[in-house]
Amino acid sequence: RSIDAINARLDAVEDLLQDSEFEKSFGKFASRLPDIERIIPRIYAGKCKPREFVGVLNALSSLGQAVQGLKEQAEKHTNDSIRSLLDTVPDVTKHLDELNNQFKINSDDSFHPKAGVHEEFDEAEAALNEIEADLEQERVDAAKLLKLPNNKVSFKHIGTKDIYQIEVPRTAKVPANWVSVSNTKDFARHYSPKCRTLVQKLKEARETRLAALRSFSAVLFSTFCEYAPTFLRAVKAIAELDCLLSLAKASYAISHPRCRPTLVESSAARIEFTSLRHPCIAAS
Repeated sequence: RSIDAINARLDAVEDLLQDSEFEKSFGKFASRLPDIERIIPRIYAGKCKPREFVGVLNALSSLGQAVQGLKEQAEKHTNDSIRSLLDTVPDVTKHLDELNNQFKINSDDSFHPKAGVHEEFDEAEAALNEIEADLEQERVDAAKLLKLPNNKVSFKHIGTKDIYQIEVPRTAKVPANWVSVSNTKDFARHYSPKCRTLVQKLKEARETRLAALRSFSAVLFSTFCEYAPTFLRAVKAIAELDCLLSLAKASYAISHPRCRPTLVESSAARIEFTSLRHPCIAAS
């Protein structure tokens, strides 16, 4: 309903029609962005997958350089509508640095807190590492007990339940208190009493670490939510620019002859036009 707002939008469309390079630069940047506005509600709900969360942070990190490049291109525009819009994109670097400095990304695109960031996770990780070290020592001790070369005794994992089975050649004679778990043509797998106890402790330690990781994720997502209004302002400005480019494409597709409407203040509704054509019929 505001003539000034409508004219500002038409100014932007006019400039974009004259600057095909701007559209290419924006497209190259925007095509790599995930649907941030769709993912953010999942972060609010604590239901966001680690890969999606990291993807949002990476996308937001790319905004600063991209917006600066677009501002430089917009300097040659006749009107300042596009420049003014780009000026509304807030600097999110500080917030992103605070978030990114809290975690490390794993090879499977999950993440875990950096050392010293989350005490509960650090303690769980230390306990888990200690149990894994004890299991490795039990493997070495088993090789000595059975008088076998170190490389002839190994651990075998079957699924997530039957883990750290002590695998030895079938010809090896094991103590009577070892529990047979499974066999193959060449190997036999057992649990020594100590190994069995350690495996149970390991499973419990993994559950404890998982709970600590969930706790850390909740804190991380909560911090993100504090900054979400700033992030959304940046995203909405980019979305508005995308919309303006779509209007420019639609205007270009109408082909000639076309003109920009002139808006006037009037106490009564009025519309005047000359040589009007229907764009769909004209295109056919």
